[in-house]
Amino acid sequence: RFDYTDPSSRQYRGKDDSHPSELGRQAMGEAVANMILSLIAKNPSPFLIHPSDPSGESSSFCVTPADASISVHSKIKILECESDEKKFQWTMDEEGKIRNESDQSKCIQYKNNNLVIKSCVDRSKQQKWSYNLQGKTLFSRNMATKGMALAKDSESQSQLVKFLKFNSPSSLFTSWNLVYVSSNQELLVPLFGVFRISTFD
Repeated sequence: RFDYTDPSSRQYRGKDDSHPSELGRQAMGEAVANMILSLIAKNPSPFLIHPSDPSGESSSFCVTPADASISVHSKIKILECESDEKKFQWTMDEEGKIRNESDQSKCIQYKNNNLVIKSCVDRSKQQKWSYNLQGKTLFSRNMATKGMALAKDSESQSQLVKFLKFNSPSSLFTSWNLVYVSSNQELLVPLFGVFRISTFD
């Protein structure tokens, strides 16, 4: 049946031009994102943000503010990790704000195609992030098609981290591993379990 006005039709579109199955997928995605944020926020241990290579291994580089001091408007870059230095360490709250451990009042915010340090602001759309465990992407909750990316596939010292579309030719390196400082363990949360359906006589 193909009827745009019949809710039981495969071609039905609601007033917002959405299909029930599309709304369901969106709701499921939001629920998973909220679950991941909650899990990260409940473990307040600082973590390092490593670029992830195609095999999923963490590189020796980490995300850090570009300036020596944690100052507003400082851009975000990658440098050789110094895990004991708090400027390399981050936490994430339940809103998705990524706070720097050296100064918990400073957060990562996107501005155009750049990532900068700003004073943390509750409910700021430009400071809300989420982490996709499957793709290992750190993406904006305001613009899910854009997120943290390196502008080149090959890493280089002091390379800036940008805010780019994931399918853009200029954003070839978009995967990140979150590794807790205290345990040196990567954030791993299984999204789907394997189960068996049995019948009983």
